[in-house]
Amino acid sequence: MFSVLASKKNIMFNMNIDNNFPDLVLLDEVRIRQILLNIIGNALKFTEKGKIDVNLSYNSNNSLIFEIEDTGIGI
Repeated sequence: MFSVLASKKNIMFNMNIDNNFPDLVLLDEVRIRQILLNIIGNALKFTEKGKIDVNLSYNSNNSLIFEIEDTGIGI
């Protein structure tokens, strides 16, 4: 979904998932989806050129890490 919107704006959209990211995660899927849709949606909305990078990783503290970086105007 985001790749299509990004290509229409002629910006790069990269999704990177760490090899250590677990295959199965128990979490509040609705809330996580809502948060990611809002943050990535805003990145798309306010990025006119450049890129959006979404990085998903997992660390030794059993924490999931979601990082969204863009070249937009910022907050």
